[in-house]
Amino acid sequence: MKADPTSLVELDLAIQPKWRRTKFIGVRLVAAMVSIWGAATIVFFLTRLTGDPVSLMSPPGADPAQLDATAKFFGLDRPLIIQYFDYLKDLATFSFGESYYQRQPAGAVVANAVGPTLMLAGISFLVTLAVAIPAAMLATRKAGKRTDKLLTSSASVGISVPDFWLGPLLILLFAGTLRWVDGTQMTGPSSFILPVITQSTTQISILFVLARAALVKQRNESYVYTARAKGASERRILLRHVMPNGSLEILTVMGLILANLIASNIVVEMVFAWPGLGQLLVTSMSNYDFPIIQLLTLIYASAFVVILLVVDALYRLIDPRA
Repeated sequence: MKADPTSLVELDLAIQPKWRRTKFIGVRLVAAMVSIWGAATIVFFLTRLTGDPVSLMSPPGADPAQLDATAKFFGLDRPLIIQYFDYLKDLATFSFGESYYQRQPAGAVVANAVGPTLMLAGISFLVTLAVAIPAAMLATRKAGKRTDKLLTSSASVGISVPDFWLGPLLILLFAGTLRWVDGTQMTGPSSFILPVITQSTTQISILFVLARAALVKQRNESYVYTARAKGASERRILLRHVMPNGSLEILTVMGLILANLIASNIVVEMVFAWPGLGQLLVTSMSNYDFPIIQLLTLIYASAFVVILLVVDALYRLIDPRA
C-alpha cells in the first residue's frame, strides 16, 4: 500500500520545526559550554604569567622555607598542568577556591559584590531603553528634518565621550561644585544618578543610532507606502508596521548593550568607588588573587553567553524563519 504523498509532506512540515528547534538548542548549548571553557582556560594560564602571589601572601623578609610552605598551602607548588586539571575539577563541582587576599571562599567574596553591579547595570539598561528607543522613533518620524539632525548629532557626541572622562567631570560639577549628590559612595538612591548617567550615555547613543537606522530602513520599504496609500497615519505606520519589523535588529543591539553594561563597568565602578564586580576585579588583579580573578572572568563570560542565548531564542520566537 502506497503512502499518500500529501500526508507525507504535511508530516514533514509538522516534524521539521521541532527538529530544527532541538538542533538549534543543542548547537547553541555546546557552543556556550565551549566558550565558557575557553574563557576559563585562557584566564587560568594568563593569571599565572602576571606574577607570583606567594611573595604577597608571605610576611616581609620571609625565608625560602616560609615561601615554600605558603605555596604548598595554596597548592601553587604543584606542576601547572596539575593545577589546571584540579581547577577544572573544582569548577565541575562549583568549588571556586579561597581568596588569597581575603582568606574567604571566593564565591562568598564575589557574591557580596554582585548586587551593586547588577543594580547599576539594570538601572542603566532601563534608562538606555527609555531614552534611546523613543528618541529613535521620533528621529525616524522626523527623518531628514531638524529634530532628526539634532538627535543624530547629539548621539555622535555621546558615542565619542569616554566614561573615564565623563565620570570625573560629573563628580566635579554635581558633587563637588553644586553638591547636589554624593558622587563617590553608594549611600542611597541619589548615589545611582551620576554612575547611571556615566554608564548609559554611550549605550544610549549606540542604541539610538542603530535603532534609527533599522527603523528608517523599514520606513522605506514598499509595505509602508502601501499602508500610507490606504490612509494609515504616520503614527500608526510607525507603531504597527515599522517597529515590529525593525525589532529583530534592535533586539540584537539590546542584548549586546546589556552584556556590555554588566561586563564593562570597571571604569565606572573605579571612578565612583562602587563596591561591585569591576572594583573587585581591579583589586584582585593588583593582589594576584587568582581564585577571584578566575571566578569573575567566568561570571563575565557566562553573562555574555546567557544573554546571547536569550537573544537567539527571542529571535526564533519573533521570527520562526530565523
